[in-house]
Amino acid sequence: LRSEFYPQTKNKIDKTIYLFVISMCIIYILQWQTASAIINRAGYALDIIGSYILFRSFIRDFKDIDRLIKVFVFISIILAFSMVIEHLAQINIFSIFGSISKDVYFRDGRIRSVGPFGNAIYIGTYGAVILPLFVYLWNHNRKLSIAGIISATIITLTSSSSGPILTFVAAIVALFIYPFKAHMRKIRWGILFLIISLHLYMKAPVWALLDRVSVFGASTGYHRFVLVDQFIKRFDEWWLLGTKSTEHWHEFLQMWDTTNQFVRIGVDGGFISLFFLILLIIFCFSSIGKGISVFENNNERRVLVWAIGAMLFAHMVAFMGVSYYGQILFVWLLTIDLVSTISDLSKSKEVRLHSDV
Repeated sequence: LRSEFYPQTKNKIDKTIYLFVISMCIIYILQWQTASAIINRAGYALDIIGSYILFRSFIRDFKDIDRLIKVFVFISIILAFSMVIEHLAQINIFSIFGSISKDVYFRDGRIRSVGPFGNAIYIGTYGAVILPLFVYLWNHNRKLSIAGIISATIITLTSSSSGPILTFVAAIVALFIYPFKAHMRKIRWGILFLIISLHLYMKAPVWALLDRVSVFGASTGYHRFVLVDQFIKRFDEWWLLGTKSTEHWHEFLQMWDTTNQFVRIGVDGGFISLFFLILLIIFCFSSIGKGISVFENNNERRVLVWAIGAMLFAHMVAFMGVSYYGQILFVWLLTIDLVSTISDLSKSKEVRLHSDV
């Protein structure tokens, strides 16, 4: 790619996502050793790397980010409108394009709107993770901000799924922590201490909370708990080259449905791919922290960086209840790209500050 489009200097986030994709491809191919596995991973690499490079090429500065957020407002308005229609008229208007069924989905007597995503959890997760960007618009364009917040809320609620609603709450909590940003180190250590204490105090492991945290009665919290529990207990099965099947992880539950992003990566790419994913997340949060520090004298930019950080945190909560696929995967890649852009802008700002001294 020509340098005026894609940044010539690759930061640690760029390099890590490339290593992640490479490991996912190599380990998956070694596990299956078939021509179809090679084709599968070629498509996977093209989707991930191609999309990431495209995002990196067009989102280069704060103006690009602001423009992108406004575009997402209009996209979300359309999605929210379609999901309301799906609830009221019980028909998916996106079915006219052929790939989506016109029939609505029910669970426990509730309509689960899916819109163009084809999956209620995915579109609900989109509404939840995009919320912080719309809150950021409040001091710039209040009408767009309100429209975006209402749309994101409608999208999340009409999905009628526990995971997206909990992710939505997590995004709000992350936004409300902003006034305490100077105490984030203490907050992080406090959360770690709480998790360890719960693990020692509870009769079951701390990840058993996945079974107890639910919004709707028909949620599959127990399935998610067992999945994580077996993933940890069966480390020897997947750590090297992943594993071809997880169906045998439980006698009665449908363990083939790996509703956890971390588990899905481990199953497909082994421990090394999971390591690169965790490293990528660490680098992203580190870049957010640095951005908050570098732009401490520019409240507008600092709020934007925090909003992107809240979006990133919301993804982490969503990861515990769903493995990303399809449209939501590109929303995740876009989030990484936003953080990567913030990392570049933080460095350039830091360089300018040092050069002025």
